[in-house]
Amino acid sequence: MTFESRSDSVYHAARIGQIQIESITGNGFDSANAVQMEITNSSPNPVRIVVPQGTMFEQQNWNGNQNLVVKEDVWIDIQPGQSGTFPLPAFCANSTGGSPNSDPMNLTPFVFHDMGESFRDQDSMWRTTDSQRNVRMR
Repeated sequence: MTFESRSDSVYHAARIGQIQIESITGNGFDSANAVQMEITNSSPNPVRIVVPQGTMFEQQNWNGNQNLVVKEDVWIDIQPGQSGTFPLPAFCANSTGGSPNSDPMNLTPFVFHDMGESFRDQDSMWRTTDSQRNVRMR
């Protein structure tokens, strides 16, 4: 895992105030809309940002449900003053714990990097994450 460093990432855009994250909801895993992220472009210019593969989302309040990892790059184009809700495909980060069920989530500055075939499917992600540590990210 590394800290997000891309200047075109959603994390960077939120950090510098280019966009406002209104809400992030986790709902399931291994689906095209496991994460729903509502953002507003608070800048005077059109914004093109990416949610990079490996972006980590954590439970806003720990409830025993899993954190999520974005499984592929998702590009977002948003006009000045525009708001939108964007679906993100994601895997669960651990094989234990419940599936997110309309759980409020936080964007983290962490990006999980592929260890071979981590992003092939949910089982591959679990094999990678569960073999890398004995504790859960909280």
